[in-house]
Amino acid sequence: MRLLVTLPLLAACASSPPPDEPFTGTDHRYAIDRYILPTTNNEARVAADDLDGDHTVDNQVGMLMALLAQQNDLAANPSDMRDLLPTTFVINAHDLTDDDHVGVSYLGRPGDSATPATGRFSQGTYVSARTIDGVRLANGAMVLPLFADADPIEFPIQRAEIDLQTDFDGGYTAKVRGMIDPDIALHQAALGTYQMLRSNPHDHVGLAEILTRDIFTNAAPIDVTVANLETASALKSLLAPDQMVDGQRFLSIGIGFHLVPCDEGTCAATTVIDHCDDRVQDADETDVDCGGSCHACGYDTKCVVATDCQTGACDSGMCRAPTCTDGIKDGFETGVDCGAYGCPACPNN
Repeated sequence: MRLLVTLPLLAACASSPPPDEPFTGTDHRYAIDRYILPTTNNEARVAADDLDGDHTVDNQVGMLMALLAQQNDLAANPSDMRDLLPTTFVINAHDLTDDDHVGVSYLGRPGDSATPATGRFSQGTYVSARTIDGVRLANGAMVLPLFADADPIEFPIQRAEIDLQTDFDGGYTAKVRGMIDPDIALHQAALGTYQMLRSNPHDHVGLAEILTRDIFTNAAPIDVTVANLETASALKSLLAPDQMVDGQRFLSIGIGFHLVPCDEGTCAATTVIDHCDDRVQDADETDVDCGGSCHACGYDTKCVVATDCQTGACDSGMCRAPTCTDGIKDGFETGVDCGAYGCPACPNN
């Protein structure tokens, strides 16, 4: 679905940066302490920009995030995944208040090489070159905590623009918009969805039904794979390319961050909101973010006692697979032993 919203002219705040020249300022590093992911269609529009010059804003991935949020399938506390998100922004500038030639790079992981966006600081606000102009733009690998109960996904972002607004604590509110390869996006989304559905099917039955209704008829209740998720028409529709550049199709993305100074290069957040969201096995968990005081674990995960498992059965330290005859609402069932792939339809359905 395209975002059919008229975009005001940007010329006043995003005039062309100076010609490409080496950046000779000082590198200033910033870490992400908060992800600002769109949770509604309107927030997706606010995070967007006109990337192709048709006077409408573009943010197809942001619209997917909004849908995930409505289904409670969007990562709830993404900053808790600090051990998996070593992303930094590097600002090369002589002056962080007013400077006509500034480079800003997005480094998804330590050691990554990235092409910086070229732009300027004016009164503490940084505006880079615009994607619509096609020159002096950022390129790099983006690491994004997108799906609940799943690790961050990673994909190259191209033709990206970066905007920074200073705040009172020495950090910045940032927006990044750009384009990604739709085939890579589909594969990464299938990976994230698969992990989410496998690790916690109880909480994601609705999404499972939407994404897999056209690829399963009488399959086994847990028979979901990355390969068949990539064929799901619903997921392919949500990630349909909406940009065309030089004969190549792209997918638009626009998201926000809050940045804090981090000249050491890696500054993980010190406070975890919920250890059941950090994608690390810790505290009393029997597997990653499940068991113990967290939600019960899905299929093929470690357990200690029966209550660690959504199937209510722990066999030799592993959660038993769901079946259509175990007397429990588990797997992707919408009722007890009914409503899932391979199970009978539920009464009154």
